[in-house]
Amino acid sequence: MKADRVPVCVRVSFEIGHEASLRSKTTVEGFTHDWEVFVKGADNTEIYHFVEKVVFYLHTTFPKPKRVIKDPPYSVKESGYAGFIIPIEIYFKNKDEPKKVRFDYDLNLQSNGPPISKVVREKYIFPNPSEDLRRRLIKGGGCDKLLSTSHEVIGQNFRQAISVELNLTSGSDVFGPSKMSAILAITFHPGFR
Repeated sequence: MKADRVPVCVRVSFEIGHEASLRSKTTVEGFTHDWEVFVKGADNTEIYHFVEKVVFYLHTTFPKPKRVIKDPPYSVKESGYAGFIIPIEIYFKNKDEPKKVRFDYDLNLQSNGPPISKVVREKYIFPNPSEDLRRRLIKGGGCDKLLSTSHEVIGQNFRQAISVELNLTSGSDVFGPSKMSAILAITFHPGFR
């Protein structure tokens, strides 16, 4: 282990979500909805301490579908007529790996009714970050834990649904790598609760 490494891992939590509302009148382009997709720190943590930029990859039918947001708020506002999966890459202020993490977010639009709001909580665990990165992560709301067992899951994406449409609820911890469509429930080591 390098001298500047400490035997810890740091967990950070993001809220990735969107708000969407039906337009009172369809645009000439056929857009029926206004929406905004965003990435922010869970519980209003200040992720800009360790986030370099967020890249939203919109559907290819949008002008300039690759949207790079370098400062908070990390969000994109648009109008459209259908939902789609948005790949989102969060780049870290880190000279070592990992340099980024990717999440696939399902931007769904309601067919009628009031505006909707959806938020998903995503967790990422940094194994043995450098002292500089660890300080940034902690300042941005990260939570550090000593590495105590070899069976702990580290360096993975975690998903926790905390909101579906307008009903905010707290979910259970679930595992969900961004490339996996199924979400499998697991039990975390007690030190990570």
